[in-house]
Amino acid sequence: MPAPPTKNTGTVTNATPTAPPKPKPAPKPKPKPKSKSKPKPKPKKPKSALEKWLAGDTTYQQQLADFNRSKSDYEANYKRQSGIVSRDYSESQRSLNRQGTQDRMDQQNDYAGRGILRSGVFAKALGDYNTDFNARMKALTTGKTDKLGDLGGQRTNFLRQLTQEMTAAKQDAIRRRAAKLGI
Repeated sequence: MPAPPTKNTGTVTNATPTAPPKPKPAPKPKPKPKSKSKPKPKPKKPKSALEKWLAGDTTYQQQLADFNRSKSDYEANYKRQSGIVSRDYSESQRSLNRQGTQDRMDQQNDYAGRGILRSGVFAKALGDYNTDFNARMKALTTGKTDKLGDLGGQRTNFLRQLTQEMTAAKQDAIRRRAAKLGI
């Protein structure tokens, strides 16, 4: 900002404008000290005698390994089948949309060639086509939903059956232990 004009008194002074003093920066807040102690892990519950027995029962452990492998295989197959259904749906939907666009263009060209493009006849034909097209699209979507629902139901049933088999295997292991102990 220039200095305000002064009267010429005939004397020359060597005055230079000075900048206003810079404000002092506000002090930065100090960060809270980090706690050096880590949260204590929860103490592990000691294994019961039954848990120790089950952990050492090779027959039961082999059954559990087989069950887990079956579950893993089933889950992988479920994901693969779900992916196939979704992929097939997407491909069918794209194909149906392409066909719909082509059919509408052909219909428009046909009515334009006959000189009745701006008539109610064309509007009705186009409306009928769109109704049919929407019904086909809905059927396609319903088919996908039904297939995914069937896969989900099969998965639920499989997991329920697997849980029952795991429970039965555990009960068998408990019976073996009881027989060994003479209970």
